[in-house]
Amino acid sequence: MPTPFYIIAATPQKPLQFENFFDSGKCPVVELVKNPPSLRRMGWDLVTLDTPRILKGECWEVNNAERKRIRLYKDGTVIFRAAADDSFLGLGRENHIQPYPSLNALALVEVTYNFVKFYSSIIMKGNKTHVNSLPITFQIKLINLTPNISRIFSVYLNSSEAVWDIHHKTNIAPETQMQKELTLPIPPISPPVEEIAYKIIEIVFTWFGIPANDIPYTITNVAEEKCIDINKITRTH
Repeated sequence: MPTPFYIIAATPQKPLQFENFFDSGKCPVVELVKNPPSLRRMGWDLVTLDTPRILKGECWEVNNAERKRIRLYKDGTVIFRAAADDSFLGLGRENHIQPYPSLNALALVEVTYNFVKFYSSIIMKGNKTHVNSLPITFQIKLINLTPNISRIFSVYLNSSEAVWDIHHKTNIAPETQMQKELTLPIPPISPPVEEIAYKIIEIVFTWFGIPANDIPYTITNVAEEKCIDINKITRTH
């Protein structure tokens, strides 16, 4: 049975510039790949505990078995793949609350925030030649959602927020895979990480039929922009 995966890729419309990209001792982004930022200890993050290696002379790669994989390419493209089963982002079939394979909403929101935070750090180190906002194209995918029985791979909302009926038509995956694209201008300094991450997870949750106002761990900021509520995440155990 193939593993379901959640994949986020970010590609700049103009290549970033990294000095000594394949020199692990001199290129600062290699350390970021090894130790990506994390919102909290023991949360859902990009940390693999792996040592970065060069893959086919094309990119830096780290893995944590099938659970997590990061690839950073010389032009600034990053591809992050996370297992969407009970080994990382999901709840297992045997879970006493959720008897079907389901995404944990908190895990999905938090790992997306951590990805955007990580990529923002990459931009700030490789965007030396761009003084204005840089358009970044995000590709968001879910694959292998229902390998045997169709439409049972559902979003599970953390019990501190709400629990959705898994048989409700609005929270069951409409297809076995999702592929979406989003292009956003990202400022080179202090990117609005919470707002960018929200735009990505809104795509995922609404694909499952969940209204934007029901997406957990979100808030409207003073600028009237929807964003990830990192305070609510860090208070969750």
